[in-house]
Amino acid sequence: MREPQPDRPDTNVGPDSPDGSPEEMNRREQEWKARKDVSALWPGLRMSLLQPAADDIGRAVACVLRGERGTLGAHADHDRRALGVAALLSGTGPLLGYWLERGRLDVPGDVATLLAEHLWHGRRRAERIASGMQPVLRGFAAAGVSPVALKGFHTARAYFPEPGTRPYGDVDLLVRPEEIPRAIEVLSDLRFAPDDDLWIPYKRNWSPPDDPDSRNASFERWDARTRWKLELHSGVQFNSLYESGLALPLDWGMTGEVGDNDAPLRALAQPLLLAALAIHASGELYSMRLLRLIEQVFVIRSDLEAGRLEWLALEELLVRTRTVRLVYPSLALVEQLVPGTVDERLLARARKASTRRVLEIMAGLTPSAPIFASHLSIKERLMWSDSPMRTARRLLALVMPAPNHSWSMQLRIYHQRFTRLLAGKVTLGAPPALRDDDDEQ
Repeated sequence: MREPQPDRPDTNVGPDSPDGSPEEMNRREQEWKARKDVSALWPGLRMSLLQPAADDIGRAVACVLRGERGTLGAHADHDRRALGVAALLSGTGPLLGYWLERGRLDVPGDVATLLAEHLWHGRRRAERIASGMQPVLRGFAAAGVSPVALKGFHTARAYFPEPGTRPYGDVDLLVRPEEIPRAIEVLSDLRFAPDDDLWIPYKRNWSPPDDPDSRNASFERWDARTRWKLELHSGVQFNSLYESGLALPLDWGMTGEVGDNDAPLRALAQPLLLAALAIHASGELYSMRLLRLIEQVFVIRSDLEAGRLEWLALEELLVRTRTVRLVYPSLALVEQLVPGTVDERLLARARKASTRRVLEIMAGLTPSAPIFASHLSIKERLMWSDSPMRTARRLLALVMPAPNHSWSMQLRIYHQRFTRLLAGKVTLGAPPALRDDDDEQ
């Protein structure tokens, strides 16, 4: 999907001031975590404007993906700030800015400035992360560690028009279990700092040395200065897989070289790549959903055209790993966004394998709605349970300590769940739509 880069200077947008001081940003983030009060993140924003802005973005994205010219923010009552927050939550701000730069979007002047800011920050953030990863990859190569890039760090470079048009918070690297000690030694030597989120199989976040205070510079965009982390994995193990007692194969034969000689790196190859992207997106339906769907459209189109992707091979992998039902939400929404993208046979088989709860959750979803979940949904937490026994185990996991987490992480998880419950932020069904009174609680 990568296009030739234009012979022109960068967008003439500077790094304007963040939303507030680091202390203010940390206070707002902690207040959100403690009370689940939307106004802590976006004080003064009318919540009822957020979903229409997100739907406007969804329509524009669908137009551009169909090869048409998109229109964004054309309504007389459009709200610039709501559009910017929706672009952040959907993950599409930098890509929309890129499409605007390439003449694929029609937008009002204030929206053009907004999207240019998103693109400017997306480009600088990608450069910052790439610079921080170079010594890691060189160190891994010297130590005999062969990392495999998962998700955004790979797809941003291989399938998006520019790396900065695909925002992501973590660089996810997969290494063989026996290489974990050497990888840890390299990261420690480079002064990366580990947190205490330790899972079994190994999964741990490492903060780079240029990000000591874990700052969040903005709740309005993917800011160039906002923190990033390296997440080290010993297996392809997303939440939906773990909860279902399943795993994708850790098969180095399904990876390929994507780095250079100085900083070697591998990435998932087809059909494992699309399986992993679809399962991960299905398991995080309320996190940058629209961007993850765009990502799959880019990957499917590019790899079908290049002969790297075969639908029968993907179906065989999903059947063999018993993960067919886990791809249905994601692939169904991809097909809803751009009809004709997903193989009909695979989509029908995935739907048939899905649980009743998955189908009920899907009935309330579109590629762009809901844009934000302020409530914890019990039905969503149980959506992958395909038997009474698994449902009972999942319910027990919601109230009992999780053995795959460190004790400190367990305490944080259950403290957050308890505060959500006290704040009335738990619902049995799907999360409700945002209302104007959500910013007045």
